[in-house]
Amino acid sequence: RPDAATEPNRRDELQQLAPETEDGLFLVPKVIE
Repeated sequence: RPDAATEPNRRDELQQLAPETEDGLFLVPKVIE
């Protein structure tokens, strides 16, 4: 099968829902155990 995207890129739409983003990346809290 051809390697083709099957869903649209919704990054901008989804990042509006994220608590924090920076330069197009989702920011998550640091977790160190």
